[in-house]
Amino acid sequence: LREALSDSTLSIAYTARKRDMSKQFTDNKSIIKEIHDEHYNDKLAVVFGGEASGLTNDHLSLVTRCVTIDTHENFSSLNLSQAVQIIAYEIRLSVLGREEHEDSWDVEFANNEQTERLIDHMDEIMQAVDFYDVENPRKLLVRVRRFFKRSRIDVMEANIFRGLFSAIQKKIK
Repeated sequence: LREALSDSTLSIAYTARKRDMSKQFTDNKSIIKEIHDEHYNDKLAVVFGGEASGLTNDHLSLVTRCVTIDTHENFSSLNLSQAVQIIAYEIRLSVLGREEHEDSWDVEFANNEQTERLIDHMDEIMQAVDFYDVENPRKLLVRVRRFFKRSRIDVMEANIFRGLFSAIQKKIK
């Protein structure tokens, strides 16, 4: 999944179950509005799990946002093809309803692969300075990943952080 998401700038996982994993879950209407208002130029990746078991917490940790489809509480799980059809339809309506919009950001957003490399680099630094117990990281890396995925970091910002991490690595050697 990490490889499949590597060039996306916004990745969304659809799941019927909210979990206690220090990750923000949002509903379908909100994410469609967000795509329309803020992510119209992003390279979007949409992730669904299999009908039998859905997505794991590890899968969900790799995406930018976790989304549930508004359903009745007694019938929260949908057939996979129905879920895909609903999302594709909603995204398409959002795109059709949007006028040509000029992107006002000066640098392209970091894609998922660039963000994951940044997170891996930060993890190397944290391990090198014994910032956390590698055998018991608790939710540290989940929270670091959540922070960077939520921030919509651009390529230049990612490069600044990576440059800082490289400078720190040179100093601690």
